[in-house]
Amino acid sequence: MHWLTEELVALGHDVTLFASGDSQTSHALFCNDAQISKAYPSESDVWKLAYRSGLVVDVSADEERPGPRRVLDNDYEIRPCRVAQGEDPPQNKAEADRQSTMELELLWPPVPCRLSRACLVKALSAV
Repeated sequence: MHWLTEELVALGHDVTLFASGDSQTSHALFCNDAQISKAYPSESDVWKLAYRSGLVVDVSADEERPGPRRVLDNDYEIRPCRVAQGEDPPQNKAEADRQSTMELELLWPPVPCRLSRACLVKALSAV
């Protein structure tokens, strides 16, 4: 069923698939109908990627939804996608998570000191 869904999406069809909770359809980030990210196992994985990339913005509340809500900037959208030959969506997710963790490690621990050459050397040696 997965491959049938992937092929229909690749042909440009809008597909609604009713399946069990453990079924998977890959998703990616698109801009103006061009796929601009790797395929990921779930839509929520692509939302995380878009957020880390600065493509998610807060918009004002309306009468139906109180408080700000997050949407993708400009012409970006998340869609089901076809997995390229040799591509592994779970591996793509693992690599993105690993990269995100590395970015957090670079920011930690904070080094309390004034901006000086000694402070910069201390901060770089902590990494």
